[in-house]
Amino acid sequence: MLSLFGCLVATICFALLLRTPIRVLPAVAFVAVVGYAICLIMGGTLSAYFVSSLVIAILSEIFARIKKMTSALFVVSGVIPIVPGMLLYRAVVLLAEDNTAKAGQAAIKALLGFGAIALAITIATAVFNNFHPMMLRLKSKKDTLY
Repeated sequence: MLSLFGCLVATICFALLLRTPIRVLPAVAFVAVVGYAICLIMGGTLSAYFVSSLVIAILSEIFARIKKMTSALFVVSGVIPIVPGMLLYRAVVLLAEDNTAKAGQAAIKALLGFGAIALAITIATAVFNNFHPMMLRLKSKKDTLY
C-alpha cells in the first residue's frame, strides 16, 4: 500500500515537472497507479511490464479522448513508475565491480523490459488510432443508410 502511495506522489511530481495541466493530474495519477499495481501483482516479470504498459496505454487513450488532450501526457507520466531502471542500475554496478556475466544478464533483462513497454504502447496506440476513424466511418454510413 505504501508503494502505491509512493507511485502516486512520484507520478504527480513527474507530471508537474513535465508541466501537465493540473486538471488532468487525477487521471494521470489513476493511470499510473493502476499500471503499477498490475506490475506488482504480476511480480515484475517481462509479461508484467507488457501487460501493465498495455493497460496504461489503453487507459491513456481513453482519458485523452475524454479530456480532449494528447495521450502522451498520460502515457509518459503513467509509465514512469514501471520503467525497469533499477535493473539497469544494477547492471552498471555489476559492471563496475567487474562482474560482466551478471551485468550482461541484468542489462538484457532491463532492455527486454524497455522493449516490452515500448511494444505495448505502440500496439495500444496503433489500435486506437485505427479503430477510432473506423468507428466514425461506420457511424456516418449508418446515418446515410436510414
